[in-house]
Amino acid sequence: GRRWMKLRQIFSDEEWELLCDQCGVCCFYKIEDEDTEEIFYTTVYCPFLSLPLARCEVYPERFQRMPSCVKIAPETIQRQAKWMPASCAYRRIVENRPLPAWHPLFRQTDADSLRLIEKLKGMGLTPAGPPGGDEPAGIRKLKRRAKKGRPDDPDFVDTLTSSVFPYPTDKTDPG
Repeated sequence: GRRWMKLRQIFSDEEWELLCDQCGVCCFYKIEDEDTEEIFYTTVYCPFLSLPLARCEVYPERFQRMPSCVKIAPETIQRQAKWMPASCAYRRIVENRPLPAWHPLFRQTDADSLRLIEKLKGMGLTPAGPPGGDEPAGIRKLKRRAKKGRPDDPDFVDTLTSSVFPYPTDKTDPG
């Protein structure tokens, strides 16, 4: 069956938002090699991403303000997962892997978060160990080297190709 339909039935819109770990990497531009389908991250990110907060500055109207912004949703995550870092909760759910112990959800104590944690536990998607730790070093390094995006710049493609970041998204993420 269609897994996204199942995800839409499992998670409410509010729960889906809580699954985001706020790393901000989905707002970084990526390049896909057409021959190998390998994904390369760049150090260029959306001009509306507040890097210190790892949040969109125009979130409610992001699709109007940035037409290239892509909605991460249960209906689309199957296609988008390969563009996400290996640590991304959305990607992990698609790949049926537990969320990382450092995920901010596991530090929350409000009722909605606790219900979602129980739901994830029932699905076998909670970490084996105690919560804690930091987001992966590759993501932290990417943010340190980041350059603000300029999609309207005529040299934007050159900027992207000269800004490829050697972040091995699938190879260095133990959990």
